[in-house]
Amino acid sequence: MSSIDEIKKVAAVVAKEIDQDTLCFLVRKQNIDAIIGMITCKIGNCIKLLLMDC
Repeated sequence: MSSIDEIKKVAAVVAKEIDQDTLCFLVRKQNIDAIIGMITCKIGNCIKLLLMDC
């Protein structure tokens, strides 16, 4: 599998997680800053995983 395929796969998983978590946050009426912080954290973790695989 090429690295581009790996990135697409990881990005799809992260996108699903962000969707689910964002919905949970909205249901709990959390503020926008919390949602942005959580998404930033997920993206940061995704990038770390990609760098470790290299």
